Amino acid sequence: MMCICCDKKISLLYPESSKTEEDIVFNKETRQVRSRKSFDEEIKINAGSHSWDDGVVDLISVNYGSRFDGDEFVIAICDDCLEKKMMTGNIAYIDNYLGYIKDTEKYKKSRIAWRRYNRIDDILND
Repeated sequence: MMCICCDKKISLLYPESSKTEEDIVFNKETRQVRSRKSFDEEIKINAGSHSWDDGVVDLISVNYGSRFDGDEFVIAICDDCLEKKMMTGNIAYIDNYLGYIKDTEKYKKSRIAWRRYNRIDDILND
């Protein structure tokens, strides 16, 4: 995948020998896994389920209101562009899902940048 901002190549961190990168990007699948309970559980696997080197690749689903209602896309953004876009307010940092890393300073800076970026039009139009 290529970064949506700068076209930098983002590669699979652990390529599977049985699947190409194209297969991983364009195919979603459901797998049966054994959970801690006594029954099988289904998990959904897509491009975002894999590890990518120096960037993020994930599935986005389009909600109602867009011309692309219901469509799904796989997009990629490199770590450098992610950081730049977060500091300019184009992307909002909200939390770390791992739970044990809480960067309140990054959260505050991102929120300030987001406010500036998203409210500048209101100021200019008054």
